[in-house]
Amino acid sequence: MKKILCKKVLVISVGTVIAFGNLTWSVSQASKLAKQREIESFEQEIVKSSELEMAE
Repeated sequence: MKKILCKKVLVISVGTVIAFGNLTWSVSQASKLAKQREIESFEQEIVKSSELEMAE
């Protein structure tokens, strides 16, 4: 009986670790994407402002 309980606890803890790892990974991926978007929009703004200066 104790062996089965130990196995269940082990499986649950491993599952929790994997789920937590996936969660942190997806969060880090999301933040990377957000930073990428910020950089891209910032670059576009720089290009727009330089185009306006060129037009003047």
